Amino acid sequence: MQQVKDACAYYACKKFAEGNTFEVIVSAADDPGEGEAKIMNYIKQNDEKNSESQKGSDDNSDPPSHLVVSNDSDLLLLGLNLCVKGIYILGTDALFSIDDLRSALLSPLCNEFPQRYQQPHLDISNDFTFLCILACVRNYQSCGLFTRN
Repeated sequence: MQQVKDACAYYACKKFAEGNTFEVIVSAADDPGEGEAKIMNYIKQNDEKNSESQKGSDDNSDPPSHLVVSNDSDLLLLGLNLCVKGIYILGTDALFSIDDLRSALLSPLCNEFPQRYQQPHLDISNDFTFLCILACVRNYQSCGLFTRN
């Protein structure tokens, strides 16, 4: 793992020296915290920082987008609950737009139950995530990973 971390740090330094303007963050396994949570925390903080800098500005540029390369489905759920636009998850076989996923969840439910959802982007995403977690716990219980004493 140390070699991977060193290679990523080298790549980031090389790109910086070449004058590239994109940001590279190297946070390896020896940095505390779950990888998915670190990624989503960065995206959230970056979005808040950009929102603050845009206030009172005439800058109409597109907001930043974030591409996360991972096969971990947790990132889909975490992304849904961030309420940040422009998050994409690239897996081995598919590219997921969190915005498109959110729209696919919101449209039918908001039309069917308009009085139920006061903040549809939050309420429906939270409900969906809760149901996914329940389904996963049930699967883990059937595998014997969670047992009752």
